[in-house]
Amino acid sequence: MSGTRDEVILEFDGPAGYLEFPGYDVLDALVKLRASLEKDGWLLAVQGARLNAHASGMMRDMADGKRVYLMTGNRGPYPAADTLAPADPDQVGTLEEQARHVRAILDASLPSSRDDES
Repeated sequence: MSGTRDEVILEFDGPAGYLEFPGYDVLDALVKLRASLEKDGWLLAVQGARLNAHASGMMRDMADGKRVYLMTGNRGPYPAADTLAPADPDQVGTLEEQARHVRAILDASLPSSRDDES
């Protein structure tokens, strides 16, 4: 087994017309689509664009980017959702906002460092 997989092509017909975005998995293609739409001020209301959506490397490998975790302030396990399933527009953000939000959740879940006695 080579470990390679076919390229994914995400097709989108919307405000910018018909677009195709290739990726090594669904989430990679979605990130490219979102980046293109964000240039024109558009957000995509799918689960993979939620501020708290994140896919670990293992999740991406197992599901080909078709699933994301919906992270909370609590430690996992986190519920998973289909990457391209519809989402409430109030729960999505830009790629940058999403990265900041997920980073804040991950940072908050780490044990705090203490200055223990040496």
